[in-house]
Amino acid sequence: MTISPAAPLLQVRDAVVEYTRTDRPAVRALAGVSFQVAEGEMVGVVGESGCGKSTLARAMTGLAPLASGEILFAGRPVEPLRRRRRPARLLPLQMIFQDPYASLNPRRRISAQLADVIRATGKGAPGHRPIGDLLERVGLPAAAADRYPHEFSGGQRQRIAIARALATQPSLIVADEPVSALDASAQAQVATLLRKIAREDGVTLVLISHDLAVVGALCDRVVVMYLGEIVEDGPTERVWHAPRHPYTQSLLRAVPVPDGTGRKPMALAGEVPDPGRPPSGCRFHPRCPLAMDPCREEAPSHGDVDGGGSVACWAVHSPEARANAIRA
Repeated sequence: MTISPAAPLLQVRDAVVEYTRTDRPAVRALAGVSFQVAEGEMVGVVGESGCGKSTLARAMTGLAPLASGEILFAGRPVEPLRRRRRPARLLPLQMIFQDPYASLNPRRRISAQLADVIRATGKGAPGHRPIGDLLERVGLPAAAADRYPHEFSGGQRQRIAIARALATQPSLIVADEPVSALDASAQAQVATLLRKIAREDGVTLVLISHDLAVVGALCDRVVVMYLGEIVEDGPTERVWHAPRHPYTQSLLRAVPVPDGTGRKPMALAGEVPDPGRPPSGCRFHPRCPLAMDPCREEAPSHGDVDGGGSVACWAVHSPEARANAIRA
């Protein structure tokens, strides 16, 4: 586990989240995840679909209860959110959801939806002025408060979702694929807005995304997940230019690069295993070009690497074993 240089604002310790299935083994969507986020950091969480990114986002905000482990925000446990019971103390922690068309109530004006948030968190009287200020902060006119969600584009709706998150004056925002449902132009605008808010307002940001280009442009640090586990964690510059885990290397090779060389992206071979029946040892070994006997027998632990961060890989931390690797 990588320790952030500053005092951690968010701590995830051996977090396990399981989803039960009636006719098949339970899915362990998070299998003992541990990492920290320092105050003021912008951290990206990347990986293929089904690797546990969104489950991690929901666990960090109390929307997915833990089977074991703990998540602490500023030293306080993040309580599971329930429909009929409000937590004793609301934390300055907010989430932006992936689908801007589903995250807003279509039957209520924007002013009413933002006022609900302001009222619930006790951040001030829900009046037109603070709501107008919130909308202007995200690049929308104050008059937008009197309109309904269907009157806005997808990018505008996501700006409203960001305004709703800011209404609570949060210390940390978890953004779960906030641009994936938008067109290319809106993606760039919303991504730029998130970075601006994080820098100017001092908000810590955890960005969940499968878009490596967005994460590379926005984030200070990257956490790479595979099948419910973290396999690599480190500064964005180091991970992008010197990835150590074979899975991270495969992800980056699959990104199109408009450099004029005509080089085509390389897709990662093989299929993601059934999370209800994960492979023994390292979960990536059935698809790994460096797989060797220890990989099949025992899960690797995290070890520090040059340039900052950590990697969980037998081959990376054992030069002799790597030289004698048995290719899968």
